[in-house]
Order: sequence, then structure tokens, then C-alpha cells
Amino acid sequence: MIEGSLVDVGLPGLLQFLATEAGKSYKVRLLNGNNRGELFLSEGELIYAAFGILEGDDALIELLAWREGGFIVDKLSSRFRETITPNMKLPMRLTNSFADQMAFLTEQGMGLNTEIVTSSRFGTAEWQAVLAKQPLTKDDFVVLGWAKEGRSMREAMREFQFDAVRATASLYRLVLTGSVEPCQKFAESLGLGTALGAQTSEELPLLNEASSDNMEGDIEQEKALKQSEKSAKEAKIKQELENKILSANPEGSAAQTFESLPALTAQDVEAHKKKAAVAVEPKPAGAFDIRRTDPLPLVAIDIERLFQVSLPLAPFGQIALNNDALDNDLKSILSDFREKKSLIEVATAKGRYPGQVLYTCKFSLERGYLEPPDAVVSLTIDLLLGRVELDQYLLQRRRMTGEELRELNEMSRQKGVRLIELFVQTGIITQSDLDRLNAERERFAPR
Repeated sequence: MIEGSLVDVGLPGLLQFLATEAGKSYKVRLLNGNNRGELFLSEGELIYAAFGILEGDDALIELLAWREGGFIVDKLSSRFRETITPNMKLPMRLTNSFADQMAFLTEQGMGLNTEIVTSSRFGTAEWQAVLAKQPLTKDDFVVLGWAKEGRSMREAMREFQFDAVRATASLYRLVLTGSVEPCQKFAESLGLGTALGAQTSEELPLLNEASSDNMEGDIEQEKALKQSEKSAKEAKIKQELENKILSANPEGSAAQTFESLPALTAQDVEAHKKKAAVAVEPKPAGAFDIRRTDPLPLVAIDIERLFQVSLPLAPFGQIALNNDALDNDLKSILSDFREKKSLIEVATAKGRYPGQVLYTCKFSLERGYLEPPDAVVSLTIDLLLGRVELDQYLLQRRRMTGEELRELNEMSRQKGVRLIELFVQTGIITQSDLDRLNAERERFAPR
């Protein structure tokens, strides 16, 4: 039983709270002087309301006006419906609420402290089909690139200043779309440690005394086979890592680390590693490291996402289309976006220069003709137009901190190495990011 005052807890908030308790039913008794009211909630719906001779919606409207009085809440058994006749059906439960998301994650064995890795389904056709029904947000893509090899949402809360509700919502979307999975499953897929699934003594079938002698040899043989399989998998992983290093250096040169760059003292290198938290040596696949992990191609993802969006027409843009004095090219571009065409479709239409279209899009966003779906879209446009340098873009996208940028700038100055090369070498961006950015900047350059 729950008791309280309507001065402390308003009736709408009370009903909303009780409705979040899925699968439960409650009776709410309201008292205000000599006045009495009753409400029944069942599985997130308000099904009965009574106040004097009033019932249903009429009673509810009167009760919602109470600002004083008390309430008593009783939890009901599933058989309470036999005692009343419903006189209304009002859904009170919010869908996809914080409580729903936490319940879903609990069912999946996931939480804010669970170390997650990118799922093997990420990027597949199946994954893309799911995204059509449940899109990911910029928060989700940031987490994906940051936690590729195993980090928890609790750490993301500290890194990106997420609160618990925001972090839970992001993890919910990532798990629901199959974008991430627990790090334990990642280890299992590699066949490492206890995640190999080797049976423990408690998991082995019970043997009676007569059969144990005959089975002992088979068990030992099975253990030896599993150990052999484990060694083979570990050797395979090691070889894959070596191949990855060689493929990054096609001329056969050694993998480039900080130590292979132009001379800096060992103390300088170690100091930078600690401050910038950058991994400089390849680690066995699946190994967790609190330092920077290999990122997803964040820049390429943002560019591709930009090309696929259709910039919504703002109310001012609708008015501008009816203005005869408006430039015809601008009118044509705004009309295309009104028809829900993607930016890449608009930019590559016959007779148009992509760079001019992108510049017009930025102009339209600034003038209020178009509305950006989010801040990342505007930032990506600025990056392609050269209005924002790559280091500032990476800061805003939280791929590095200001302290890390200062350290890399100092290293660039001392060693004579271009800053953008250090971004690739330290894993802040991938080479594919850089290649895509250069190609698109050339395509959208002014003509």
C-alpha cells in the first residue's frame, strides 16, 4: 500500500508512475474532505473512474482538478476485474520509456556496466533493414566508434557527459538493432579463455562408477582436442594481426609507431602515451584496453549519412518558394528537398555542380530555408566545404580531447610530421576516413 498527499504528488504524475509498472493492477482511492473518488489501473490502462454519481471520463475530469487531499494505492490481484465493470479505457503507459528500456536490457542480460563490442551484424544488409525501423542517433554512432573493442556505457557517461537516461536510451537502441553485443560473446567468438565453452567439472555429465573407467580416456582425449583447437585459434588470431600490420605497410616496412617517427626522446613518447591515452602497439583481438581503441571510420560514416538525408523544408522555406524574386537555382534545390530527395540526389542532378549545391544548402540552413536534422549534418557540410578544419571537427565529434590535440600539435611541431598523419597513426581516424574526406572535398570543391 502507498499513501501520500496530492500536494506532494499530483494525480497525473501518480497515474503515470503506476502505469509504468507493466503487468500490474492498482486501485487508487482519493480523499478530499467528505469527497471520495476511485480509480482502477490495469496493465498500464485506466479502466475505471468514479466520483459520486459521476463515472468514466466525467469522474476523471473532476478528480484531475483536485490540488489537495490524500491518496491510498492498493496493489490488486489478477482477479479484481471480476468485481468491477470497466467504464473507460485510457492508455496511461508511455511506450519506450526509461522503465521499458531498462526492462528490455535486463531481459537481454545487459546493463550500463556491461562491456560491449561492435556486433558481427553491424553493417550487414540485415542490420541496415533493422535501422529502417529503428534508426540510430549521433550518440549511438559516437559510442560505436569509441567502444569498438570493449567499453561500457558507464565509461561513455564519463567520456561524453551522458546522464543515465541518455546512456540507457543509447544502449537500448544499440542492442535492439544488433549493433553491439556483450564483450563476453566477443571473446567466445574468438575462442579465448573460459569463453571457449569448455565444460567444467560441474557441467560434465555424471558418470556412474562402472562407466567412469571406460570414459576417463575419452574425457582426457576431448580435453586435449579442445586445447589443440584453442592453440590453433590463438595462432590464427596472431597471424591475422601480423597480416593486418603488413597490409597497412604494403612496401614491407615495419608497422609505424611513435618510436619509428623522427626522433623524440623516450621520455617525450612515454609522456604522450599517458596523456593522450593512445594505443601504439597492436593488441590481441578482443583484448580490452582502457586506452583508445581502433575507431570505426567516423568521418566516412558522417559523410555517407549526410548524403542520404533529405533536409526538411522550414516554414520560411515554404514561403520563400512562393517568392518570384528568389533565385531560380535556389528555388529548384528547395523544391527537390520538398519532394524528400536525398542530398546526394539533389547535388548530382543533371546540370548542377555538387559544390555549388552544397554551398547553397549551407546558405539555406543559415537563412532558415532548410532545417538540419541534427548538428552533425551541419558540421559535416562545413567539413566538406573547408569551413571547419579536421582537428576542430574531431574535437566536436569527441574523437579526441583538447589535451590530446595539444599534445599532437606539439609532437607535429617537434618531429616535423603533419598533424593529419598523426591522426591516422594514433588511431583517431582511419586511413579510409582520410581518403574519403579528400575525395569528397575534391568533388565538392568550387568550380
